[in-house]
Parts: sequence; C-alpha cells; structure tokens
Amino acid sequence: MPIQTRLFEKKSPNKSPILCYERTHNAKSMINLIDLFAGIGGFHYGVEAAASQYGKSVKAVIVSEIDETCKEVYENLTRTNVLSRTTSPKDVLLIIFI
Repeated sequence: MPIQTRLFEKKSPNKSPILCYERTHNAKSMINLIDLFAGIGGFHYGVEAAASQYGKSVKAVIVSEIDETCKEVYENLTRTNVLSRTTSPKDVLLIIFI
C-alpha cells in the first residue's frame, strides 16, 4: 500500500508556525513477526523500531531459538514465549509461502 503524506501547520515552543508533514500508511496497524533463529531478539527489536516509524506495533507469533540462555533473554526482553528443543512435535507449525 502506498505511503500518503499530509501537510499541516504546528506551533513551535516560541509560538511561531512550522510547516510539518506526516507519513501515513493504509495497511493494518499490527505486524505479525515470525522470528526463527531468534538469538536474543535483535531482529525483533529492529522490526519494532522500524514499525514504530509508521505507527505500527509488532506481535511475535512464532519465535524459535535452541540456545536456552538466548531463549531466556529473549523472553525477558519481549514478553514472548520462545519455542526451543524441548518443544514437542505437536507444537511445530509448517508454513508454506506461495
């Protein structure tokens, strides 16, 4: 979806007018993230920072990491449950992109 720009006038702290523009995006406001080989969440953080520039939030739908220490750090930083080696086969999701 194209990014739209809106011009508007805003008052500065010293009361003089400033011409500003705002970028808007017509897509949904939530980005669903699948983070495989997640580490401690660097990619999640980067996506979240970029999404916030467009007024969007990020929800990690699936996160996978085999290192238990990284898994704990990721969960503490993002409040997201992370799949690991101990995850049972019934919890694994197969995703096919066409």
